[in-house]
Amino acid sequence: MAQHRRSQKQGMPLFSAESGTSGRIIRRVSMEDAERYEKAGVWERRYDGNSGELLGFQMVACYIYDQKVPASKPSPAAISASEMEVFAGVAGRSRTARLSELDKLQRIHDGLPSEDHIERTMCKVFVFPHVGAAKGDILRAWPK
Repeated sequence: MAQHRRSQKQGMPLFSAESGTSGRIIRRVSMEDAERYEKAGVWERRYDGNSGELLGFQMVACYIYDQKVPASKPSPAAISASEMEVFAGVAGRSRTARLSELDKLQRIHDGLPSEDHIERTMCKVFVFPHVGAAKGDILRAWPK
């Protein structure tokens, strides 16, 4: 009984998407968080094959969500004056820059872009020295 209480207090195990039956636990999560991500389709319940007992939650393979991510709009390689203002902080702070990947997947599930305009502009400025104007040049900074 003490073992059961301790496992409830520590939370539910979260298994990696690639773990299959090996059971590699990434971390422990609260049941509330697990249910929220399950509702979003990012995690799914994992049960014991023999007893039917809930073992924890497993991340859904990322490639499923990679297909759902809308392609970003192409933008010129040059940085505009308005983008420099965004970079300087005139537009405020990004609401998505510090979100976890799971929260970004939740945004995609909700029909929102995974990152806001401020975060995209910040990334564009950071990679600017490594990217030229040729089509596909961005792949030097972010290879597929």
